[in-house]
Amino acid sequence: APAASAMLDIDVSALGAAAKKGLLIPRVALTSRNVAGPIATPTTSLLVYNTATAGAAPNNVVPGFYYWDGASWVAFSGQGSNNWSLLGNSGTAVATNFLGTTDAVDFVIRTNNTERIRILSGGNIGIGTTTPTYRLDMRGTVAATYLANFENTSATGSALQAYNNSGTVNAFGGISNISGGVAIYGVHLQNTGGGIGVYGTSNSSNTYGVRGSVPTTGAWLGFGGVFTGGLGYVNGLYNLSDARVKSNVEKINNAIEKIKKINGVSYIYNSKEYAT
Repeated sequence: APAASAMLDIDVSALGAAAKKGLLIPRVALTSRNVAGPIATPTTSLLVYNTATAGAAPNNVVPGFYYWDGASWVAFSGQGSNNWSLLGNSGTAVATNFLGTTDAVDFVIRTNNTERIRILSGGNIGIGTTTPTYRLDMRGTVAATYLANFENTSATGSALQAYNNSGTVNAFGGISNISGGVAIYGVHLQNTGGGIGVYGTSNSSNTYGVRGSVPTTGAWLGFGGVFTGGLGYVNGLYNLSDARVKSNVEKINNAIEKIKKINGVSYIYNSKEYAT
């Protein structure tokens, strides 16, 4: 018996193999998704099979099944449909076509059925976390390597830039919360020629190119900055003078006489071996 809810029910399951056939949908050559012709005044839900490749993006058509939605031809799948194709999409319009949600629900990307990236409805992006608290929040447990890597293979330019143009907020910040850790670490790998591990500069004479500080209270005092190995260049050296960092403090006898014994010299900087 035919299905009670169907106006047309075609069942060929009881027929022999040679007698089984399919339903052939009318074939037409559409010219564009937003042009009804060659069918005059198509009724909403009218189904056709398009045989033509025609039109200009984003309303171009390719061979396949289309139905009329009352205003345009909509492909069942792929290009021209309301679905994203696994083989790529063309003719998309950035104002209307997108991946994501239309309500206040997070957008999740998975691989191997495991969540890898989450974009909160508020815009924060999390990699390795379902609750990102920053615009880009990356978390993970990575031993003996890095959580993220930025590599620029060009002879010029930078691998990573941080820029802030508002208020007094830092453009780039590093925080270490473990004993012996390093907040910001820079290495120049080449063992010949010039190079800089960490470089800082300021266009204002009232600010700092690179600044370091430590707490000035407590039982032990560290260093705001330490330079070791080779030659060090400092345009202004400010040394901490505090009784807490000194021992065996003794008065210097005949200090003036000792200063007089210092032999002054003049010199020319060896720029051939130590380039500025």
